[in-house]
Amino acid sequence: MKRLGLALSVPLEPADVPRSSEACRTDSRTKRTGPGGVCDTCLHARLPLLLPLQHKPTYRLGTPRVMSSVKVAVRVRPFNSRELHSDAKCIIEMRDNTTYITNPKAGPKEQAVKSFQFDHSYWSHQPGGPGFASQRRVYEDIGVETLEHAFEGYNVCIFAYGQTGAGKSYTMMGRPSEPEQAGIIPQLCENLFCRLGQLTEAGASSILEVSYMEIYCERVRDLLNPKNKANLRVREHPLLGPYVEDLSKCA
Repeated sequence: MKRLGLALSVPLEPADVPRSSEACRTDSRTKRTGPGGVCDTCLHARLPLLLPLQHKPTYRLGTPRVMSSVKVAVRVRPFNSRELHSDAKCIIEMRDNTTYITNPKAGPKEQAVKSFQFDHSYWSHQPGGPGFASQRRVYEDIGVETLEHAFEGYNVCIFAYGQTGAGKSYTMMGRPSEPEQAGIIPQLCENLFCRLGQLTEAGASSILEVSYMEIYCERVRDLLNPKNKANLRVREHPLLGPYVEDLSKCA
């Protein structure tokens, strides 16, 4: 019997994530900027989306030591109608996996352009333009790897972070009515059930449990049980790690 540890986030806004955590600091050993440090810069520059991907941690049930590997991706969305009407200027450029942010208010002695290196930089600002990153490409880079590591027995997590209207829900869920606009979650679920079907045909059995929660303003809500209006508590198991107490599970 196979059990998968797979977590897909309800998109969070900056106010819901503590800025003082270790994940929000620059790692001087690797010379790479952590999610929080990049977010602070990107939010001022209106970079719409930050997608950290945690994958393939060296942790299995019964192993006391937990280590993880994190990948970070950013994505720029097209201007919305309000931004078009206000004649907004895009101050972000992307080349390969490097993101460049231009400060239009930089003084003569200040650095006008800053560059940030990510695992993935998705240019989705101009649909149909050169280098445009589609929903499918984002899923193939992030979702496929996440599902593969889950079937290898690792705990995996995709975490979407950014401002209101940045495009988090579109990247994670997409537009259900348009198959080509499906986000990471529906594409991953489709492939997940295909893989489980293959296991069943091969004579293996599996159990799939689903929970769906929302973290907003430091309150945790069970989206599969709307009648439960209480603020659920986050606990930590000595072996399994953090979990949400009384969170619904559908098998």
